[in-house]
Amino acid sequence: MDNNKYAIQFFFNPTFHDSTIIEKIIEVSNFVSNYLQTVYTNIGYCVNEGNKSKTYSYVHSAKALEKMRKYKYSDITAIFFEKLKRKNYFSDTDISLEILLSRKDDFPTRMILLVDPNFQKDFSFSKLSDFINFIKTLGLELEYGMGMILDEEKMPDLFLTGLKTPKLNEEERDIVDALALNIREYKTKIWDVFAYNIIKKDIVSSEMIENINKISNNILFEENDFYIISLCNDIHSYISENDKFEKGKQELRKIFSNENRIMYKTK
Repeated sequence: MDNNKYAIQFFFNPTFHDSTIIEKIIEVSNFVSNYLQTVYTNIGYCVNEGNKSKTYSYVHSAKALEKMRKYKYSDITAIFFEKLKRKNYFSDTDISLEILLSRKDDFPTRMILLVDPNFQKDFSFSKLSDFINFIKTLGLELEYGMGMILDEEKMPDLFLTGLKTPKLNEEERDIVDALALNIREYKTKIWDVFAYNIIKKDIVSSEMIENINKISNNILFEENDFYIISLCNDIHSYISENDKFEKGKQELRKIFSNENRIMYKTK
C-alpha cells in the first residue's frame, strides 16, 4: 500500500470555447480541497505566449490565482494544483489535480486526480460520485471516467496522459499506447477496464449489460446517464482480491472488445 496511489481521470467535451472555464476550474479545485480537507501548497499553469509554450509554478495563494486570471482562457493549456509531500528532495504529492484543456473538437479536455492513500486513509472510489455530481452543476459535459491503482514509481500522472515511463511492464506499456493512438474515440470507446469505470449508457448495449451481469450482479451500477462498473473500491480490496480483480478485468475486456467499444486490444 505504501507505494500505491489512486489515479483518476475524467474526459470532457472540449470546453476551451467557454470564457468561464478558468473560474470553473478554480471552483473544482476548491471543491476537491474542501472535500479532502486539505490545502494546496502549489499552483501552476502552462500558457502559450507568442510562439512559445511556458510553464509557471507558484506557492498556492490568492495572488498566484490572480496572475493566472490575467491570461486569456484560450492561451492556457494546462492548470495544476498540488499538495507536495514534506520530503522536499522528491516532488511527489499527497494530492494532485491537473486539468489539460483541449483546443480540438475531437479531443477531450481532461481532469487527472491523484490521491496518496497514506495521506487520505479513508479515500475510496465511491467518493467520486460526489465529485461527479458537483462537476455536473458547473455544466461540464462528462464523457468518460476511470480510476485505477498504480505504483507511484510508474508515474501515474504520465501514465494517464498516455506517456510511457521506465517502470511499466509490457501490458501497461501497451495500454498507454492504446490511449495515445485512439484517444479521439473517447466518446464511443472506453480506454481499458480499470478498477473503477464511468461509462456513458449510450455506448453499452443491452447484450453487454446482460453479459456483464453474468460475471457478477454486484459490479454494475446506474447513475444518471452513466454506468459505473466497479471491480474494487479501495487499495485494500485491490491487494487482497487481486486474482478476482484480474479475472473480472479480462472477462470485461472481452465483452467490450466483442462490440468494438474498447481502445486497448489484448494480444
